[in-house]
Amino acid sequence: MLFSGISATGGVITVDSSYSIPYRVHTFLSGGTLSVHSAAGGDQYCTIERLVVAGGGGAGGVNGTGLGSGGGGAVGLSYATQIGGVASYGVVVGSGGTKGSIASRGEDGSYSAF
Repeated sequence: MLFSGISATGGVITVDSSYSIPYRVHTFLSGGTLSVHSAAGGDQYCTIERLVVAGGGGAGGVNGTGLGSGGGGAVGLSYATQIGGVASYGVVVGSGGTKGSIASRGEDGSYSAF
């Protein structure tokens, strides 16, 4: 989120100054709320860039050896730029899948949403 004149809270907030205009990044590792309190110049709208990643799959199990295969990466990925208003936005962070038991595959991860 470009933060010149924008006030927002929620998640772990860091600033990325590697661009000509600094970005404020709100990182959510669990569910929560992104609250936009004010937009630049008193406007009611601002630009929100979002990257949403779903939880990855769990590792498979191997016949009582304690060994197994690696889990799958997150298949669900969404990137978009949207115009957002001064409002609160719910954030859902999907968990990774559980590992498989003896000779069974791991479970699917769950969805993430903004």
